[in-house]
Amino acid sequence: MEDKKKKSWWDICSEALPFVLLLAMLVFFGMWQMTAKKRAYSPSERRLLATKPVLTKESVLDASYMSAYEEYLTDQFPMRDQWITLKTYCGLLLGRRESGGVYIARDRSLIELHMPEIAAGETAERNEECLIGFLLDMNTVGVRNVRVMLVPTADGIWRDKVSPFAEQFDQQAYLEQFSSGLSEQGLSQCYVDVWEGLAAYADEPIYYKTDHHWTMQGAHAGYAAYVKSFAETGGADGALLPGQSSAVLPWSDYETQIVRADFHGTTAAKCGLYDVEDAIMLVYPPGSGTERYRVVYDGGESESDSLYALLNAQGDDPYSVYLDGNHAMTEIFVTRERAEAEASGAETGKRSILLIKDSYANCFAPYLTGLYDEITLIDLRYYNGSLRALVEEHGYTDVLVLYNLPNFLTETTVYRLKK
Repeated sequence: MEDKKKKSWWDICSEALPFVLLLAMLVFFGMWQMTAKKRAYSPSERRLLATKPVLTKESVLDASYMSAYEEYLTDQFPMRDQWITLKTYCGLLLGRRESGGVYIARDRSLIELHMPEIAAGETAERNEECLIGFLLDMNTVGVRNVRVMLVPTADGIWRDKVSPFAEQFDQQAYLEQFSSGLSEQGLSQCYVDVWEGLAAYADEPIYYKTDHHWTMQGAHAGYAAYVKSFAETGGADGALLPGQSSAVLPWSDYETQIVRADFHGTTAAKCGLYDVEDAIMLVYPPGSGTERYRVVYDGGESESDSLYALLNAQGDDPYSVYLDGNHAMTEIFVTRERAEAEASGAETGKRSILLIKDSYANCFAPYLTGLYDEITLIDLRYYNGSLRALVEEHGYTDVLVLYNLPNFLTETTVYRLKK
């Protein structure tokens, strides 16, 4: 048997090169991970990042330590935002249009996708029960008008922009079923059909292209649906200030002001695409110059005379320009000029509303200032008091529950409606 030919130095190096490169990469990124400055907050994603977990005997035995450490490594990976962007662009080159739960439409709209499972979980069932119980309860404590508005998100109204092969939650079917359920409980007058109002303007920028919120134009369509719901149930007078009309001014009649032209929202952060920009717009209804506002946050911790926190427009979260973002309680007191008040007959009684909400209501509330003298916004994620006691104390004439639909189905604090 002939001796095997002795390998050359070049052959040995060629075979070892992949292993050496892999080892070098592991050492390089490991050292980079260890020495890189850790971030507590991601401005692009608008969330706190995971911190290094504490090693304990219990966390090792129940495997929670490894899960927490994996989340920590993912959140604190060097140049994390840039890697997400690179991954998304590579996917686009390969024909993949979904990244990080966001669908990249042909017109570059970044649409967050929601799966059908969100309507089938225990949280969704519990939230539905709590909401119906709350609506029934409000009808027994003397509130004149009780309404619920579950707003479809962009993947519902803009579903034509999403691939027909993409699995997603049928929001229209759910809302039709939800409306039928309210009718069975004798609460049909409580339902605000915002789907029809938004679908009529589906070709307009009613949602941001880079964020999961609706725009002020979208909120205007929701406001029109809200006012329309009173006319349809024969209760329009109960929703409006004396002397007002149930007609809603068209969007084109509103004065607008752009305060940020390069807004990148949460969906842009999730998929890492920043080549599309949105505009943060303020809206001033005709005649709003005759109104004065006093906005009180969290029971008096801070106050403002404006519905818009203009300084926030240039910060990390420009959407918080609307009512300074999310607070446990936000109270808006509207003062009208004397001549206007007398002309409308406002001395016959004030209108007030309790608005239980998520962040979709922040740009919706400014439209309500034409209908109500007092508006109280409650965010159940931060407010832990009794809503029934609040209603009995303030004697609100109206109550509105406003959430975007996927958030309502998954939010774990909706049970506080029962308190």
